[in-house]
This record gives sequence, structure tokens and C-alpha cells, in this order.
Amino acid sequence: MFRRIAFNLDLGVAGIALAVVVASVSWGVATRYIFSQPATWTTELSSVAFAWVVFFGASAAMRRGLHIGIPILVDTLPAPVRKAATALAIMLVAGFLAYATYLAGLLALQSFNRPSPVLRISFAYVYGGVALALLLTTAHAALQFLRVFKSRDGTICYFPEEAREGE
Repeated sequence: MFRRIAFNLDLGVAGIALAVVVASVSWGVATRYIFSQPATWTTELSSVAFAWVVFFGASAAMRRGLHIGIPILVDTLPAPVRKAATALAIMLVAGFLAYATYLAGLLALQSFNRPSPVLRISFAYVYGGVALALLLTTAHAALQFLRVFKSRDGTICYFPEEAREGE
């Protein structure tokens, strides 16, 4: 049970953050046009939640292999070369993600005493969430790298249950 929750952490956080965005923006519209007393905090909250939606959603997409790719050239290569090319591409992505995680972590630590203008919450929560999401995305890329080496031809099966259906 814990493993399943931990495995779907990124998707759960992205879903909750999306609900916060929708609720915050809806409340902002209602207070502005129905009650004529605009709530000033809704813009800031929706911006923070939207950043979390983007980065935690990207992590969930990385885990499921849903990021865009154009494998036309790679698919025509012989299996050993395809495997090496796929591994190299994933290593480059993982390296970039690891560096972005490092930078986001530094930014979170540096902004710990900096409060947001309206909500007065520490910006460390904003940037810390981004750093955590990038860390999860990096971990998913590392797992993809391992999947490439377990495969015979360099292709990655993201949904093993679908692969079994064809047998």
C-alpha cells in the first residue's frame, strides 16, 4: 500500500494542485463579478498551485513515458545501437533534470525567509515543491535508464500489463 502511494505521489499532488487552481480561480471570478469585492489572494495561490501542477504533472508523465519523442530515426537502427542511443538520450535528460533539481533546491533554501506578497507564505514552499517534483522526475528518468538495459532491443515497456495482453 505504501509503495503504491509513494509511486503515485506526483500524480496525487498534481491532481490536488489542479483542484486548488480551479477552486481559487473560480472563487476569484465569483468575488470579482458577483460580490464586487475581489479576493486578492486567489491570483497568488493559483499561480503557486499551477507551478506544482506543471512540475508534478511532468514527473507523472515521465514515469509513464508520456513526454513527446520522435523515434523515427532511432527505430530504424539495429537493436544494439538503438539501445545505446536510447540510453544516451535518457542520460542527457537525467543529467539536465539532476542539475535543475540542484538549482531548484538552492533557490528553495535561499528563499526560505522571503514571504510571498499577499499570502505571506515562504517562497521555500513554492520552490521546494518544484525541487521535489524535479527530484521525482530525475528518479523516473533513472528508472527508465535501467529499463533500457533490461530490454533486449532498447525499447521501454511502460505498461507491462499491455505487453502481456499481446502474448
